[in-house]
Amino acid sequence: MTHSASIENPMRPFFIPGSYSFMRPELIEQGRQDFPLMLNIEPTLNCNLRCFMCPAHNEGSRGRMRRARGFMDWGLFTRLMDECAAEGPVLVLNMHKDGESTLHPRFADMLAYARKKNAARIIHFNTNASFDDPGLVDAILESGVDDISLSIDAFEPETFRKVKGRDLFGQVLANCHAFFERRAALGLDRPFIRAKMLGAPELAGEFARFAEYWGPIADEVQVQPLHNFAGGLGAVRKTEAKARHACEFPFFSTAVNWDGGVTLCHRDCFGEDILGDVSAASIREVYTGARYRAYRLALAQGRAHELPLCAGCDNWSDGPRLPEALLDRLCGGEG
Repeated sequence: MTHSASIENPMRPFFIPGSYSFMRPELIEQGRQDFPLMLNIEPTLNCNLRCFMCPAHNEGSRGRMRRARGFMDWGLFTRLMDECAAEGPVLVLNMHKDGESTLHPRFADMLAYARKKNAARIIHFNTNASFDDPGLVDAILESGVDDISLSIDAFEPETFRKVKGRDLFGQVLANCHAFFERRAALGLDRPFIRAKMLGAPELAGEFARFAEYWGPIADEVQVQPLHNFAGGLGAVRKTEAKARHACEFPFFSTAVNWDGGVTLCHRDCFGEDILGDVSAASIREVYTGARYRAYRLALAQGRAHELPLCAGCDNWSDGPRLPEALLDRLCGGEG
């Protein structure tokens, strides 16, 4: 990774080195257990690309997607943000999940509302930057968002087409440059903006050129390891079952789909295990509910193989091993 000295990285204090997914264990230990420290919101499941590494939208996996596509209702979103503000704020709000967030017609308004309400210490989102609305860059920059990841994922146009499934490299490149140019023109000291590339072996030949190009422009250049989306992409990596430890995600975070369905983890793109519905309950009620507690206990006791969503996942191996005493306390003494 390379860094610009001009703008401080707001995400770094919250996550373990090399990750923007797994939170530092000491924050979990010091934090509360009745409300998530990190919340993932899915403004929409819709997407305009067909990335090969995305089981929700690539051509090979579209047959598995049975979740309806739509946009989060504004009233639902504001109620969720009001709850976060009253309860917290949460440490990190990720305004993305399985769709392209910028397709939501009120996405910039969502960011602005979350900031106005102080729903989170840090507001972040990931985008493929393929939108065609020239005014969206300024609206996003002026919303108060703290951190943006630009998933560019290629250096050459042909590579982009193979990775993303669409010939939109020029448009994406222009939008990415616009974020940096307009931030400077507006005189803003945020958001922190990183240029990101997928760390797939077949793309390794472009890593150095990608970093050389974006290093002087972006605040950070990130190469993100490939994971299998809770088994959605099959066995991307192999890990020894005997070495498996409890995945950290369910002990500090949760995810809300566009329709209000709550999933154990933001890697559950297919909605295979919905643990509650915040259209009819609060985030706190779902997060402290019996089903959530049962999942945490199973993970703490080494029974991940009994959980359909977790059994085939490889992402847990990127996270830290939580101390047994902490797991026991997080499970209410039942671990």
